[in-house]
Amino acid sequence: MPWVDENRCTGCGICVASCPGDAISLDGGVAVIDMDACIRCGECHEFCPQDAIRHDGDLTEWRIGKAVRRVEECMAACQKVQDTPQAAQNCLERFMRHYRNERRIIDEVVKRISGFEEPSGEDRA
Repeated sequence: MPWVDENRCTGCGICVASCPGDAISLDGGVAVIDMDACIRCGECHEFCPQDAIRHDGDLTEWRIGKAVRRVEECMAACQKVQDTPQAAQNCLERFMRHYRNERRIIDEVVKRISGFEEPSGEDRA
């Protein structure tokens, strides 16, 4: 999924003009991507002269760290509210079930879409 590095975006509008899905607009001089309209073609990334259009892979470590911190914060809150030695462990187990379920969903989606065929040349137009 694309995202905009606001520190790099100069508001030139090249990405807006290059987006075939009309998913990009400028707001306050910074590009904004409408994820519901985005078709994930990569044109904006290819045309951005400032390399301001980034991809999810650039955020992987940040997202992992954010999720881990959230689990730690929730474990501490559960411990504080419930005031039992087992409270933090129960919270951790609930998060682990949640993330395992998310992984199952993602694995199934990848499995189902991996069989999609690449469109032929005339279908791409």
